[in-house]
Amino acid sequence: PGERLVLLEPRGLVTDPPPLSFRWRPAPAGTGPYRLRLAGERTDVIYEAIVDGQQLTLPAEVTLTPGERFMWHVEEMSSPRRAAPRWESFVLATEQVQALAREIDSQTATPSVAESNLRDLLLMQRMTARR
Repeated sequence: PGERLVLLEPRGLVTDPPPLSFRWRPAPAGTGPYRLRLAGERTDVIYEAIVDGQQLTLPAEVTLTPGERFMWHVEEMSSPRRAAPRWESFVLATEQVQALAREIDSQTATPSVAESNLRDLLLMQRMTARR
């Protein structure tokens, strides 16, 4: 596990407006370049890119539907065994849920871990109630 790269973000419910950025921490001996794959919930790859750094901002022409679940994965091109151990998933918040997140965030300057978890739970409940 210490030899593999780690997917940092996005994960869970994404409430920030576009553009969406993907970040990862390379394996200790990682040198890149990296292959990033973005897939829909049914694992159909909808975007793929080769990246030299540890971050990629999704191009504006790649549109993702709020409320749908997406998955992403990164592997080092020169050493696939250093790939992330699994795919990471996320859901883009709808505009209504983004507004609710901004309202909650404006009332809590520095949320505790428990408050952050409750916020995310509330927002996910709101997302599933709208489906």
